Amino acid sequence: MTFVIKNHVQALILSVVTAAILSPALQADCTYELFNISSVKGTSVGEFVDQLSDECGISVIVMDAEAENTLKKPMNKTFLKNLTINEVLDLIIKENNLQYSLENNILKISYLDA
Repeated sequence: MTFVIKNHVQALILSVVTAAILSPALQADCTYELFNISSVKGTSVGEFVDQLSDECGISVIVMDAEAENTLKKPMNKTFLKNLTINEVLDLIIKENNLQYSLENNILKISYLDA
């Protein structure tokens, strides 16, 4: 099992590229960056979020067990182009029936109540 996970992580292609920054002073703040992000089929929602948080220096807090389970869910191949961090999070988090808040570089993820 560990071998499969290691191979999967090695196969993970997730690149976050800065396409535009409004001001040099905002380089550590991803709010005004545009992202081109891709991932291979089978990448989990959580792995995707982790890569984004590493690039932006964002702390991630998973608020409940249901959100944690959903973050383990594998995604299909993903290619997102020229999106802001909020647009990326809307697609990845909200499309998986989760909600999030991003304030002061802290991303809180929780399950949406139906």
